[in-house]
Amino acid sequence: MGWQRTIALIGMMLVAAVMWDLPVLDRIIVALVVLFIICWYWNKTALAGLGIERTVLMDRVNVGDTMVEEITVTNFSRLPKLWVELSDHSTLPGHNAHSVVSLRGRGRSSWNVQTAAERRGRYRLGPILASAGDPVGMFTSDVTLPVSHEILVFPARIDVSGISLPTAQLSGGRVAPRNTLMTTASVSSVRDYAPGDPMNRIAWSATARRGQLMVKEFEPDPTADLWILLDLNDDGQFDLQQRQDLPPEYRHLNTTVEYIISIGASLANVALAQGRRVGVILNREEPIRLEPDNSERQSFRIAETLAVVTSSGSRSLTESLAADARKFSRTSGLVVITADPRSDWVAAGAALVERLVPVTAVIVDAGGDGPDDIDPLMTRLARARVNVHRYPTITGMIKREKQ
Repeated sequence: MGWQRTIALIGMMLVAAVMWDLPVLDRIIVALVVLFIICWYWNKTALAGLGIERTVLMDRVNVGDTMVEEITVTNFSRLPKLWVELSDHSTLPGHNAHSVVSLRGRGRSSWNVQTAAERRGRYRLGPILASAGDPVGMFTSDVTLPVSHEILVFPARIDVSGISLPTAQLSGGRVAPRNTLMTTASVSSVRDYAPGDPMNRIAWSATARRGQLMVKEFEPDPTADLWILLDLNDDGQFDLQQRQDLPPEYRHLNTTVEYIISIGASLANVALAQGRRVGVILNREEPIRLEPDNSERQSFRIAETLAVVTSSGSRSLTESLAADARKFSRTSGLVVITADPRSDWVAAGAALVERLVPVTAVIVDAGGDGPDDIDPLMTRLARARVNVHRYPTITGMIKREKQ
């Protein structure tokens, strides 16, 4: 019964009591007035002395992880609270911390909320809307409690074990022998001179001993800088078929953008774990560049950037490679990740290979959800001596298994 109905009822009974002089109505009116006052006062104090605490066990998680938080509601008043409804106004998808609790005087109630992180991004937990009222429901009141917490969901960690990171030992579209002509910390061996070998690599002492030109070979440097270029222009992206039967960590992979970002984040983690300096270039309308570093802060910087970035614009890979060509050298590696089947950027990649820049291309295969076949692109890249890896989407793998 709302307070408006109660007042209306009291008014009608008062009119009836005056008109028919019924003493029993007088008593009922008095009782209702007393009840009205009690309920009004109860409602005024229903949320007084209410405290809410939110404890988040991990505020940085990866897609596919479970975010766990504990919510504790405390009644600092001596009066009990028969019911308190809590509604959480969070932006995290799938998050539901709604609850109705009953608290005795000086009592408290706690519960855990588990939410699967299914989409990368920056989210807010809270604020919490607390609602309460009197025992008969005559009055209700609510208050917004600024109990907020920021959650950062990093891209999913996916399997990239099939992708070999470029180092100084890579020479275009094939795996070169273990030793390399590129200068590193130590010389491993010498071999016969071959046309095209630079003169500053000639081993003069070995040449004098053997009477013919000999060339020094160096151990490859696995800790060379690594650049990861993610192609995030809108023109080369495709939506993928939705699959509700997939595990939570794969349900977010519903566009090629998500694959590109997850692959890039996973490769960066692998390279940083190897002690390599990793830099990131995001090809989009407003390009983003993170200079190479191998610190722990760099790991967070890359993960945070990839957690919130979106695709935009129509900036081509050719333009991106041309703009940053000076950053790449034969002592660093470049990984290009794209889902665009167009091959207009192959010439720019080939030019880098001619400069002895080890280049690897990871092509996301949309598995039939894209408009074009990626095979022509992969063929052209291989001919340009770029190391090529096909990364099939979940949809693509399922389709091939059924064929």
